[in-house]
Amino acid sequence: MTRDQVESSEIFKKMGLMKYLDKPMQQLSSGLEKEDKTTIVVSHDLSFVHDTCDRVIILNDATIVLDKKMTDFTDVEELQKVYFVLTEKDDQSDC
Repeated sequence: MTRDQVESSEIFKKMGLMKYLDKPMQQLSSGLEKEDKTTIVVSHDLSFVHDTCDRVIILNDATIVLDKKMTDFTDVEELQKVYFVLTEKDDQSDC
């Protein structure tokens, strides 16, 4: 764990926003729903985000370009299309 990760986890714990978990993202999905707290997930894995999160916020150059409930998207493919349009990415291999 890097120093930045340790400092971030301490700040988030003190604020009560999330519990820092040093596990691969796929292992988190089963435990997230059991927590009675907001958990912030930063990921480019849109399939994981679609299957796990209730809400999605998309950033482009540190600016929020979308803030919607996941139920606003019919499937992960729709989420991916919106993501690539809003972030102007040509290469879809990241997601």
